[in-house]
Amino acid sequence: ASKVGSPEGFTVESSFYTLSWLNYFCRYAFVSNFINFDSQIIVEVGPGCGKQAEMLKRAHPNLTLLLFDLPTQIYITDRYLSKVLGPTGDVANYRECRNVNNFKDIKLGKINIFPHWKFSIVDDCEFDLLWNAASFQEMAAPTSCGYLSGCHNAKSLYLMHNIKYRGTKFFPGYRG
Repeated sequence: ASKVGSPEGFTVESSFYTLSWLNYFCRYAFVSNFINFDSQIIVEVGPGCGKQAEMLKRAHPNLTLLLFDLPTQIYITDRYLSKVLGPTGDVANYRECRNVNNFKDIKLGKINIFPHWKFSIVDDCEFDLLWNAASFQEMAAPTSCGYLSGCHNAKSLYLMHNIKYRGTKFFPGYRG
């Protein structure tokens, strides 16, 4: 795991780990049972600060990732990934991607960072995996369905959700 931001963690045989890194690795290990990550194109909705993308890119340098999130979040994603991956050129930041208007203009082999309103660039384009580990559960159902309907050409989907406190209220004060 990266030590950027001074995360709490532990060291085993000179390698640093955090609990969140282990969670990202477990997701990756599970999905890798079903798909081969080498030279794939992955679309992630709601990447947070980009730690899953970082882990995937370090494990598979030829991977192309398209990250979509809200403007304030993509700023954080961009800053984090640029810091942890350094000047390797692995990140096509949101400034570079803001003028990309179609799928053929994405930067292959890089992490491409986009604001959510650019999601239409994946409409009707085939890519290997749609990855969403939490943000669909934070959205209104029509918003999540909008993202999913634009991904009918995704070869695979990874949707992980923990919808503990969602659902219909049975009576006032009940969380559902």
